[in-house]
Amino acid sequence: MPILEKTLRHLTEKDPTLTVLNLSRHYPLSIADMQALANALRGNPYIAKLVLCEDGIEDEGARILSEVLPTMSSLVELDVSVNNIGDKGAAALFHVAVSPHVPTLRILNIAANSVTDKAAGQLLENQTLHCVNLDGNSVSPALIARIDVQLESNETRELRAEFSRFIENLSSPDELELALSAAKESLQARAGKESVPVMQ
Repeated sequence: MPILEKTLRHLTEKDPTLTVLNLSRHYPLSIADMQALANALRGNPYIAKLVLCEDGIEDEGARILSEVLPTMSSLVELDVSVNNIGDKGAAALFHVAVSPHVPTLRILNIAANSVTDKAAGQLLENQTLHCVNLDGNSVSPALIARIDVQLESNETRELRAEFSRFIENLSSPDELELALSAAKESLQARAGKESVPVMQ
């Protein structure tokens, strides 16, 4: 597969400008392909977004990928949608996604696979993810609602922590006043956009 070979060579060079890797629709990526890709990704400090949509990686490919994710220190978004991944492969991915091994990961797209509540329940334990796309799987609405609550809690906690760090770094009362004023204006602008006019 010439395109994959070229990509692998590029990855081994650890190019700092390569922050998004999209290998969608290179179907099928064989087990050997996934092993080679995992080896090339191992320890990569620059990839922030990895897209492997519609690549036919299935459970074994997902397992191989899960082993390399903890070594990718800048990964924020992972897309493995439409890959015929079942509970076994999903469980491997969720295990590293909800653990402190991939603390930068915020977005996980595992839509249109074959995931059920058995594997998806692990997502209730996550402390860092902000968005998980489970559309097109066999996950119950009740569990999805509980996962959504957990994701919202994660995002709120992180925003509070960031705001606290920001406040601690302010050097004067004037800077604090300006920051609070800017935050107030931002909230007012958001409220204005989200408001719905009432028809009399």
